[in-house]
Amino acid sequence: MFKKITRKLNLINLKLLIFTFFTVCSNAQQFTQYNVSGVLSQPQQIDFDDIDGDGYTDIIVPEYSGNSISVLYGTGNLSNYTKVTYGSLLVGGSTIKPWAALSLDVDGDSDLDIVFSNYANSTAADGIYWIESTGNRSFGSLQHLYNLDRCRYIGKVNFDADPEYELLALGDSNNTNNVRVLNVAGGTVSTLLQRTANRRPLHGFFIDIDNVGNLSLIYSKFGTGNEADGSTVSSNGVHTLNGPSYNFGIVLISNSPTTSAGTRKTVAGDFDEDGDTDFIAVNAAGNTTSLKYYAVGGGQGTILSTTDGSNNMISLTSGDYDNDGVQDLVVIDNALDEVLLFKNTAVDGVASSAIAFNTPTTLSSTIIDPNWVESIDIDNDGDLDVVVSFNNGGAAGQGGVSVFENETTTLTSNDFTLKANEVKIYPNPTTQLLNVELGNDLENIGLYNLQGQKVLETVKNTIDISNLSLGVYLIKIKTNKGQVFTKQFIKN
Repeated sequence: MFKKITRKLNLINLKLLIFTFFTVCSNAQQFTQYNVSGVLSQPQQIDFDDIDGDGYTDIIVPEYSGNSISVLYGTGNLSNYTKVTYGSLLVGGSTIKPWAALSLDVDGDSDLDIVFSNYANSTAADGIYWIESTGNRSFGSLQHLYNLDRCRYIGKVNFDADPEYELLALGDSNNTNNVRVLNVAGGTVSTLLQRTANRRPLHGFFIDIDNVGNLSLIYSKFGTGNEADGSTVSSNGVHTLNGPSYNFGIVLISNSPTTSAGTRKTVAGDFDEDGDTDFIAVNAAGNTTSLKYYAVGGGQGTILSTTDGSNNMISLTSGDYDNDGVQDLVVIDNALDEVLLFKNTAVDGVASSAIAFNTPTTLSSTIIDPNWVESIDIDNDGDLDVVVSFNNGGAAGQGGVSVFENETTTLTSNDFTLKANEVKIYPNPTTQLLNVELGNDLENIGLYNLQGQKVLETVKNTIDISNLSLGVYLIKIKTNKGQVFTKQFIKN
């Protein structure tokens, strides 16, 4: 079980902060763009996994107007993927319109099945569907998993104490209980949480904001309407459903007083290096678009904003792309057809007075109508790459997927001899003690949750983790020669 979990977790994007630090004289950063998919029909919210178990990262692509799911199977060469399309997808003669797709072992047979939302705007057909893996890149017939009207977003979350994933499902509607958390075990679905979010939640994730063991659901709202549970908050933007009381209506990022725009996607992390979790979101609708932040304990602010329709930022992702220890942003603008890199001005470990980014660098202006972006180390070389889906004007059969390979080079002033494979942690998984094998070069060790929050720091090679909650963590190991190695472990 843990081998399967670890394989999946190695492919989480942000969702993981990948640190590869050196004593640096200078960094040279370059991204090489590959259009990897061939023709796709309105690809939407992409995901990643090693579907066929060959050791290469595959890209899962829902084709909205193609009524199909395509998997771009990795070959070890970023310029060469093998595309296999599954569909057309029909239920009782009605077409399925996939919006978000991901991998999940639905039936408990240790194979990765494909799960996706159907955003067909039909109550009878909307919801979550899946196709069962039958091996050798083959999948069985379409099967219905769960009903949810106007289901647009689904995502894998760690909601409860077990190491298996649950599904977060959001209905792009004002209907009652349009937020659901679902447990999927052996093909059987049970509802762990259901609440009402007004209006139109488009993206969400769980995070322990205060690092006290209570998960909060962060969700992006694309519209206005009073919230449930007694709240009168009606602005769109980013809101939180706090655990364990789960009260709606705490505004994190609001478009007020401009309520014409709605929030499409949010990312979390310690962007100002003050030890607190911050949030950054894109807001876009009509002629209004903005990139805004909310710093816990530090207020709100705008990174970029336009009201004349000259920009339309609709998706973003975050990560440490230049290996300097702080999180940067990549934002897509489908009015200007740009992929933009915002470098964080913060310094690793030094609290900043405000969240700030340098003037963005344009990674591409050749992708027509980009609509979703994610970060992942897709070539397994230790730095974060960027993957973008695009619609090419929205016409059927003209979209695609592009990979931006991060080719950051680091010039070092020291001749280091310690290699990543020489740093070992064991046992993994573990319940109480975690050992670090490094030699005599250890300076300190930090343990982080998947949101980038530090949960423990020590100078010892043997670490007592018995007080940590169950789940997956990153261990950041710093040597007295300036090297930093980051690995994952599971607390069970």
